[in-house]
This record gives sequence, structure tokens and C-alpha cells, in this order.
Amino acid sequence: MIGAGRRTEPWVIIDGDCAFCTSSTNWLGDRLHRRDRPDARRVPYQFLDLDSFGLTEERTRHEMIWVAAGDVPAQLPGGAPAFAAWLQYAGMPYAVVGRLIASRPIRPIARRVYQWVSRNRRRLPGGTPACALPPPQPDSDR
Repeated sequence: MIGAGRRTEPWVIIDGDCAFCTSSTNWLGDRLHRRDRPDARRVPYQFLDLDSFGLTEERTRHEMIWVAAGDVPAQLPGGAPAFAAWLQYAGMPYAVVGRLIASRPIRPIARRVYQWVSRNRRRLPGGTPACALPPPQPDSDR
């Protein structure tokens, strides 16, 4: 298991059991390649010591997580904000799209779109039944 620590490149933490997540982040990573900086490393959460990152399996199954280079910060963006951070890290012209996604008027729309994709990833190109998220569990307090 890989623990949190100082990294020289940023990481995109994904669900490695999901073919859609793996293929889409690999496709995007190929396009965001830059010669002047390290590429973001795509890392399946299944290989990580999630506690050392302050993450839960529940969260990492539902959204990609962006971990900037250096020390792991207390708050890690996930979902649409993580996608926006990755685009911004990639530089121009992608950074413009990343800033737009992170902007106040677009952020709620981007969040809803990301949640829809996450819920329907098994139906999307490259998706398989293994991509399906488990149904929400009822609260045991009720």
C-alpha cells in the first residue's frame, strides 16, 4: 500500500476497478501531457493507504481525487473540482476550461454533471458492470 507523503508530481486518484474511470483518465492524461512539467500520475485508490490521505473508500469510489504535488493538504478536491484542478495544472489552453469549470456560475452545473456521470458510468462508453456503484445504504440510525 502506498501512503501519503511528499510527491514530485500531482496524483489523480481513481477507482481502478472501473473500466470507464481508468480508460477516460488515461485518454485525458494522454492529451494533457506537457513536456515542461511532470504529468499527473493516475493512481487507483485500491493501491493506497487511504487513511494516510484522509480519504475513505466510499468517497474514492464515487469521485476522482486531485492531490497536488508536494505534501498532502488537509482538504483534497474531488469530483468536478478535481477535474478542474487537473485541467488548470495542465496549462493553456486546458487551464481556461478548468478555471471556467471552477467558476462560481458554472461550479454547481459541473458538480451535477460529474455526479450524473459517476452514477451512470457503467452505461457510458468503456463502462462495464464492474463500474456500477453499490446502491446507497439506509441509515442505521433510523
